[in-house]
Amino acid sequence: MGGAGLQMPVESGRTVGEPSPGGAAFFDLDRTLIRRSSMLALAPTLRRHGLIGWRSLARATMWHAVYLVRGVSSRELANVAGQTFRLMQGWPVEEFRGLIAEQIEPLAALAFPDAISRMREHQSRGEPAIVVSASLIDLVEPLAERLGLDGAIASRAAIRDGRYTGEVETFLHGPAKSAAVRSYAAEHAIDLTASSAYTDSRSDIELLQTVGHPYAVNPDRALAKAAGANHWPVLRFTSGGLPLVEAEAELLLDAHPDRPAH
Repeated sequence: MGGAGLQMPVESGRTVGEPSPGGAAFFDLDRTLIRRSSMLALAPTLRRHGLIGWRSLARATMWHAVYLVRGVSSRELANVAGQTFRLMQGWPVEEFRGLIAEQIEPLAALAFPDAISRMREHQSRGEPAIVVSASLIDLVEPLAERLGLDGAIASRAAIRDGRYTGEVETFLHGPAKSAAVRSYAAEHAIDLTASSAYTDSRSDIELLQTVGHPYAVNPDRALAKAAGANHWPVLRFTSGGLPLVEAEAELLLDAHPDRPAH
């Protein structure tokens, strides 16, 4: 059957199905649980405190614009992640974590209301809600706690003498993310066939294949095609803010050192 004949079920994202004893709900973070890249949303603060420069912020924003338009492959994501980890070399760990704590409310405000509703429905049925992200655990864990999730699985940067070394300890993308979910499920006695997963990216297709109830959320082109081929439900999470590409551009303008003050 050709792709044109495939019909993908599209849902509003506000309800979930029957209870799944022993299951859990796994949520990707960036552009699934929240409407922007979490690290990019934090980037203006990092620039103001001298941890990154204007060129690094502009380059990151351009890359995220590409992500929003067409999605990115696991190889592209890994390359950008490597650059990010190297950029962090020498950052004081406690300073970085302190900046995250200061910005936790603006970051939490980026959450999709539909995602939070889904999360709470799962929890009301006794299913823990877990965020699983390629972003740093230093950022993901406090944000997950603020949003009311029950746990966090995320990438880790190497640390030595209170500073980031610029090296990767664990980077969760593609197969590594699904492997981390399987490991977490085994450790916490979670039945993955009774579990749900939500993501927007083709790099997480293997994650969706890991659970019994996969959902594509505002999917990129490749994930939308995979959802059609596999008859996975497609959810459309919306927010009252700017469209995603415009929001990323506005974030870049807000951080530009030459932009006049309002």
